[in-house]
Amino acid sequence: MNPKTKKIPIQIPIRDIPEDGLDIRIEQDGAKLDLTGEFTPLTAVLINARIVPRGGIYQFSGLVETKLEVKCSRCLEKFPWAIKAQFKINYEPAIYQSEESHGEVLAIELGEKDLDISYYADDFLPIGNELREAVLLAIPTVPHCSESCLGLCPICGKNRNEVNCKCSAKDHDQRWSQLAALKKNLEEK
Repeated sequence: MNPKTKKIPIQIPIRDIPEDGLDIRIEQDGAKLDLTGEFTPLTAVLINARIVPRGGIYQFSGLVETKLEVKCSRCLEKFPWAIKAQFKINYEPAIYQSEESHGEVLAIELGEKDLDISYYADDFLPIGNELREAVLLAIPTVPHCSESCLGLCPICGKNRNEVNCKCSAKDHDQRWSQLAALKKNLEEK
């Protein structure tokens, strides 16, 4: 875990997981999953999952659902984004642990095959950060409020979904004039 990453305290005691697995349903406030900041939680985060023990390894898989307020990358207006994402994580026992770690998993170098693996210590599965990650990975990197969003005018900066600005193409940056001429020539051919 990155030292700057906040540890989210949602844990499942291993002693509560029977041999045939455990079905869990968790409803968690989005603020407790540290989803505030760039995104505003609009609903609680619902987790429907199953934990299955496999010889010291615990397979944790399920569905996470919530609704966040995100910012459109075109017009910068906020809009609701519904998330419904599948996740699957394998928990393995922490290998490098000492008394100085106080139950924290110490940093180890991971390979590509280790990216779907998380580690547990002290007989608890720490599921909070992985649930947060599942929600964040379900948000598109370039969210749009709609496919027809016109975005901001590159000249005056007004939201073209709300205002039909009077800016003309001649007001554009002259550094692009050579490219515009090339485009015009290609279109004429």
